[in-house]
Amino acid sequence: MADIRVLIRASAVHFGQCLQAALMYRSALAIFVVSEAFAYAGIIAFWYGAANSNPNQAFYKPMALVLYFCLVSFHHGIQHHASSRDIGSDIRLGKLSYSIVRPFPFLLQAGLRSVAFTLTYSLLLAPLVVAAFIFVPDLWTTFCAGILPGAVWQYPVAAAIGLTAGWLVRMVIGVLAFDMAQIWGPDTCFIALYYAASGSVFPVDLLPVWALGIVKWTPMYYMVGFPVLTLMGRLNPVQFQTEALQGCVVVTLTFVILALMWRRGIKVFEAIGI
Repeated sequence: MADIRVLIRASAVHFGQCLQAALMYRSALAIFVVSEAFAYAGIIAFWYGAANSNPNQAFYKPMALVLYFCLVSFHHGIQHHASSRDIGSDIRLGKLSYSIVRPFPFLLQAGLRSVAFTLTYSLLLAPLVVAAFIFVPDLWTTFCAGILPGAVWQYPVAAAIGLTAGWLVRMVIGVLAFDMAQIWGPDTCFIALYYAASGSVFPVDLLPVWALGIVKWTPMYYMVGFPVLTLMGRLNPVQFQTEALQGCVVVTLTFVILALMWRRGIKVFEAIGI
């Protein structure tokens, strides 16, 4: 009995320490909770749209869902998810000072790391995708049935737009380290929005029309949903051209935001140091 009381007291002390540590970053904790709410809201919105039989979208057959999530897993995997934290830590830990004096732009280094990451993961994940097409019954037939004649050249364009959008938006989050002691909160918020708007946890084109219209003006949609829907043939040529143009606009705006944040951050860094 005494041992049980000691165990309970020790557990209570440990719980109190963990709670105290969490409350030290109250703003980050609040951001985390709100971000999770965004993620759940996205899932609820999907089921709402599906339950009401959105007349503008065709429902997925079971094998089409298998294909969708097979492609989603690939595109989700090749995103450089840690790039924002890498950039933030480089800024906060003073590695930026070393990079400034070298004849090689700091953000270009981050971009090249992301490209290298994507190439490496693509080589590792491609055999798994091929295996899925070989061993999952009817998956290849479903894939071929949905492919439009122009998808052969459309897909590389969609993938390039999506990867560029993902790299840039994560750089934007990383650059926030100029003004924050840690970027865990904003990064968590972004991850929640990514799950709600990218199509990585549900078929994004089954969202209600109004919600899908908003999502298409965010980088998250182009990181996963756009290339996957393109490859599956769920976008006709006119839709593809429209969304590709929107994606280029989103990428351009994200780049402008990154450039402005970077220039401001460098001025702060050079003036006072971090």
